[in-house]
Amino acid sequence: MELNDKGLGRDQLAYGRVLAVITHTGLAALVILFGVYVLGLLDPHVAHHRLPDLWKLPAGQFLEATGIAPGWGWTALLHRADILTLVGIAALAFASVPCLAAIMPIYWRARRMSLFVICALEIGVIVLAASGLVTGGH
Repeated sequence: MELNDKGLGRDQLAYGRVLAVITHTGLAALVILFGVYVLGLLDPHVAHHRLPDLWKLPAGQFLEATGIAPGWGWTALLHRADILTLVGIAALAFASVPCLAAIMPIYWRARRMSLFVICALEIGVIVLAASGLVTGGH
């Protein structure tokens, strides 16, 4: 694969462009949605005065005490300000998937099938892990 004058390949440039868009968008979402939370534009799921007592709990007890379902259960509460802030975090955590998808056509056209397959497998692993179908036994 050809490199540009800075020694970067098309795949690196494509991955970097997509990653830049996602990280900037995710950061903007974090700031805006946190502003919604702090300014009280939407009601939170957990009242502010309860937070100091809840923060010290293990995750399972925290979920039970707040009535949040484990896994993707938080998505049912997106109408609440404190839960809505998780959208930016989720976007940043999932950022590598669109980046990998963006470089797969480059590898396909260059007939670099091993890299194409690796990208596809990485996307599969990330999606499978996010689905909650596979757990670590905890």
